[in-house]
Amino acid sequence: DEVFAPVARIEAIRLFLAYALFMGFTMYQMDVKSDFLYGTIDEEVYVMQPPGFQDPEYPAKVYKVEKSMYGLHQAPRAWYEPKKISDALQDPSWVEAMHEELHQFKIQKV
Repeated sequence: DEVFAPVARIEAIRLFLAYALFMGFTMYQMDVKSDFLYGTIDEEVYVMQPPGFQDPEYPAKVYKVEKSMYGLHQAPRAWYEPKKISDALQDPSWVEAMHEELHQFKIQKV
């Protein structure tokens, strides 16, 4: 029932961009295309067979979802587990943005 989408507030984005411009930082953006495919869900979720991919022997069969997938309301929360993200970003050059727990910044000298 709970929907979750970890996004930055527009004020935080504007503040970061203004500061980066002022400091002359080079900025890069990253997006993980397969992010929702690796989360695990804690609830029992079942899906029907999609049209065109139905098993002719069992047309009414439903499947239990074991991993997160696109389209599930639980997908963003399943992907965003602070432990997983913090483990992935153990490099000390990554800094977590204050008040924006999902957004990380990498500081490096050029």
